[in-house]
This record gives sequence, C-alpha cells and structure tokens, in this order.
Amino acid sequence: MIGATMPTLNGTAAAAPDVMCLFERNTTTALWRRYEIVTGSHESRQDVELVVRTIPTVGNYDYIYDWVFNRKGEIRIDVGATGIAAAKGVAAEVAGLPRDLPHGSLVAPYIAAPYHDHFLSFRLDLDIDGSANHFVSEKLVRQSLPAGSVRRSVWGRQEAPMRKEGSIAPSHSPDIWRIENRDVKTSLGYSPSFELAGGHTATSLLGSDDWAQRRAGFSASALWLTAYNPSELYAAGNYPNQNATVEGLPRFINGESIAGTDIVAWYTMGFHHVTRPEDWPVLPTVRHSVTLRPHRFFTHNPAMDFRSDEDVVPARNKLR
Repeated sequence: MIGATMPTLNGTAAAAPDVMCLFERNTTTALWRRYEIVTGSHESRQDVELVVRTIPTVGNYDYIYDWVFNRKGEIRIDVGATGIAAAKGVAAEVAGLPRDLPHGSLVAPYIAAPYHDHFLSFRLDLDIDGSANHFVSEKLVRQSLPAGSVRRSVWGRQEAPMRKEGSIAPSHSPDIWRIENRDVKTSLGYSPSFELAGGHTATSLLGSDDWAQRRAGFSASALWLTAYNPSELYAAGNYPNQNATVEGLPRFINGESIAGTDIVAWYTMGFHHVTRPEDWPVLPTVRHSVTLRPHRFFTHNPAMDFRSDEDVVPARNKLR
C-alpha cells in the first residue's frame, strides 16, 4: 500500500495512508501464441500486468483508477465507475405513467434516477525519446485501383500532421493518433512514436451556452493538444466551480505551435449514463479505458524475451 498527501476541505495538506496499491496480476489470456500445423508444436505466453490502483470516492460515486503496465510496452488507463446512483422521490409507483420523469428512469417504486454524464480528463505530458515531438492523425482510407487490376480496391494510411494547438472530435472513420519524434530513427528507419488508442468515449450533448458546459468546456472534444505550459494543469481551469466564464482547455488553445515541441495530450474519457433498474441500489461497475501503445517504437515484439518455466506451454489444453 502507498500513501499520498491530500488537500483537506480547508485547503491544508494532510497525509493519507494506504490510498494506492501496487500489484501484479496474471490475466490468464495469451500474451502471444502460435500453433504450427506442419510440426504440431504449440507455444504461448500468459499476459502478466503490473497495476497501480486507487479508488477515490467523489460524492455518491466510487471511481476505480487502474494504471496498467504490460509486457507489450503498453500503458493502459482503466476507469471503473460504481457507487450509488443519484436518486429522487417521484409520484410514480410503476413506469409509463404521465408523471414519470422525462429525463430519468424509475429504479424502484417512487424512486427515479436522472440521466447524467461522466467526463474525466487525462493530462498526458508525453516525451517520446525527448521533448521535440510531433502529433500525427492518420486516417485509414479506401484507395481505388486501376481498371486492369484483379482487385478493385485496397486501403492505406493518410497522414494529417497537426501543427498548432487544437482539439479533435471523434470520427466514424478509423483514426490513428500518434505522437512521434522525427529527430530519432530506429534501425528500421522509422520515427519512434506512441499511439493514443482511445476506447469507447462520448462528448458532451449540452449547448455551448449552458453554464455547466461552460465550466467543463473540455468535454466538447475527445482530444486536445497543447504546447507544454507549467501553469496549465487542469482541464477545467483552476477554479471551475467559481467561474462565470469559460476556463481551462478552451482558453489554453491560443494558436501556439506544437510542431517539434513538448506536446501535452488531454484525453477526454466520457460516458452518458442512461439509468436502469439494474443500477439500483448499487451500481455495477462500468469500465472505460485509453491505451498508450508503442507504434514503430521498437524493432520487434517487446514481449518476445518473456520466458519462464510456467509460461512455456506445450500442453494443448492451455490458452487454446
């Protein structure tokens, strides 16, 4: 268990013991495997992860934060939301009556839980082989082939470098977001990079003039990119609950160059909670994640050297 220094309600600092834990877990899934048809040989490795976990309680919710480090060279952030749904008394005993909530669900007789959102922002100050980095957004696009080709189409990568601070909305087309160092080359000739692979995420549905949206303007986009500034630490600004104006990321975006500089990526993890009776009285944990994945950073699979007696698996009934 690991302690931390936490702020108190009156603004002073206090030592909080045992607020984080560090542990290793065997996922029982295949890190990699291969069965050779010709020789009948089979070999595989089990995936083992190192996890740093903390579980803050914020009002009626408990958030399970896991920073996960695996042998593939990935860093994954898993967040699980659980706790008690906010609820209110209503006149309806059963659903479907005119007096039922139009913006919530009946979770028990005379108890309704309103629909609501969760938005978390992760400030990722990345230095890929140094601080002189570039951000590249790549789209996977269809390419038509000439009339004489046997195949009619293929797909490829279309790079769109981003040279100034800005935000990126989620796209329906496959996107690859990478931060790379063009001043360094691997032995294969690539610029090493890390890919920011977002999981399922949502952005705000509120209007830009809504006071709640103005105070959490970062929730309007899935990804924000800024040049490093030591005074820009919080996605919603320093005092979001006391601001009458827009602060945070919308203000941080001021046209600065992010080409060949120290880039900070701000990932928005969001989900809309459409409440259900199954969420009452205690919420089953809902998980979301985002992964930092090496992309042309290594010259081979970094998990190839992972080998131990228990992980060399000749048995046909293991990890099939």
